[in-house]
Amino acid sequence: MLWALWRQKRSKHAARLALCQFYTGSRPRTVARTTWDRRDDGPWVDLEQGIWWRAGENELETVKARRPHAIPDRLAAHLRRWKRVHGGKYIAETARDPGQPIWDIGKALEGAAKRAGVKRITPA
Repeated sequence: MLWALWRQKRSKHAARLALCQFYTGSRPRTVARTTWDRRDDGPWVDLEQGIWWRAGENELETVKARRPHAIPDRLAAHLRRWKRVHGGKYIAETARDPGQPIWDIGKALEGAAKRAGVKRITPA
């Protein structure tokens, strides 16, 4: 599925989002809202320290605590490359709407499933 997402120019953003979810176990909304720069109102990554801050200091505490965690080395390599090549505010942005987080990758997943020969997929 990831290769099917990555091979299509229009779905590379969905591949980045899915890869981050796979490595971190984070929910889609948390990954989509993650920025490169430190902020108090949402998640961000610190590539120098290798920490993914999944919640800002000023965000309300929820039952599903989003604690910071170490970024796996393989994901860190991807993140560094994406930041260098694509920049932007969020770790995964669509080319048609730069500076905005991704909200829905349902269509991209459907297309990738079809290209990969997967009969049915249920997005999270």
